[in-house]
Amino acid sequence: QESKWQSSIFVAGKFQLALLLRHEEKAERLATELARYDGSLKWSFILYDIKLHLALLWFRLASETAKRKRTYLAKARRIVKYMKKMSRIGCPNFDDTLLLCDAEEASLSGSISVDELSDLYESAIEKASGNLHHEAIAMEQAALCHIRRKNLKVAKRYYRRAMSKYEEWNAYAKVEEMELKSNELLSLGRDDQPAVNLTVLVPQDDHLGAPRNNLPTS
Repeated sequence: QESKWQSSIFVAGKFQLALLLRHEEKAERLATELARYDGSLKWSFILYDIKLHLALLWFRLASETAKRKRTYLAKARRIVKYMKKMSRIGCPNFDDTLLLCDAEEASLSGSISVDELSDLYESAIEKASGNLHHEAIAMEQAALCHIRRKNLKVAKRYYRRAMSKYEEWNAYAKVEEMELKSNELLSLGRDDQPAVNLTVLVPQDDHLGAPRNNLPTS
């Protein structure tokens, strides 16, 4: 039993890392593998983050895969239903994640305005205040939403905020991944500074968390 629990923790870690670095295909495979350990994770301290990441994966795939949109959206909604059930019986751990999930589902609707979407994501970001990981995720999801809506000015602002928050969380690999993809996602690169040449400098202990802004301003 202990070995199975340890295996579940290992798979869960790989799944979260794959999604964090936007390897959706690998994350989906690991999500399928993770389902086999559902019983082992039921009372685990990482359950809350796993549920959040699973919901975000299904919402993301629903936004990117028209042919299977309904299937992925149904999976996301099942997780949101579980979160709401836990919230109703007094569990506070899904309060900020539920707001983010509301924003993610709303982003799939073409009938909601850019301002309304920003308000939903801002509510999720505000609710996650103090939880660096969740704040960063909410900011990044907001950026990705506005990228899909072709609203690059707003997306750029959220993207910068997310990078800063991830760096504050010491997630340097994630910051590097976001820097490398900034040109592709936001057309932020310049002819004399292609995205592939951006680098991440890990700060020393005496100035951990020092802000860095490597994105072009124009």
